[in-house]
Amino acid sequence: ADAREPGQSATLPGGLRMRVERDVITVVEADAGLSAHLLGRDAPALASGYIGEPFSAGASVVFTAGAWLFEAWLLAPEDDLEVLHADPLAAALAVEPGAQLHLRTWQPGDRFQPRGMGGHSKKLGDLFNAMGVPVSWRDRVPLLVVGNDIAWFVALAAPVSAGAQTRVRGRVSTLFSPEHNAPFRLLLAVRWRRANHLTK
Repeated sequence: ADAREPGQSATLPGGLRMRVERDVITVVEADAGLSAHLLGRDAPALASGYIGEPFSAGASVVFTAGAWLFEAWLLAPEDDLEVLHADPLAAALAVEPGAQLHLRTWQPGDRFQPRGMGGHSKKLGDLFNAMGVPVSWRDRVPLLVVGNDIAWFVALAAPVSAGAQTRVRGRVSTLFSPEHNAPFRLLLAVRWRRANHLTK
């Protein structure tokens, strides 16, 4: 394989492995692998192929995934939407009462309707490319699904400038954006946080 292409890797002397992801070159111990190196440290992740148990809109949920906690709860009048929007690991979603939600990972054919696309959807893989999500990480990205639609996800994203660190970015689907809150929809808060931070 050509290690200069994104998502490719090469073995180096001294038991090291180099991996190229867009403008980022990562060198780790050969037996660690990039995903294991990042898992539980830089971003929430699920096992490849994971499909979680469904839960109802409005239910208070706490789910542990490695070093991370996923939480969902019904927003209260005193909850500050601006604080949620400022956190890349949190979001507010407008969903139908009785809707079923669950966490899962990427599946072939997944599409997402990001803000700013006039209601059009985009292949999730293409969106991951545009965001600079490492190829080796894509099948671990936690997706929050409402019915059959992807409502929200958080993922590792490439640096926006040379010398910047890889960061976590979250995206909410236009379908579930609070700005498009139709009457009789529930407003939910969802969040990932490290398991050792146990206060709201």
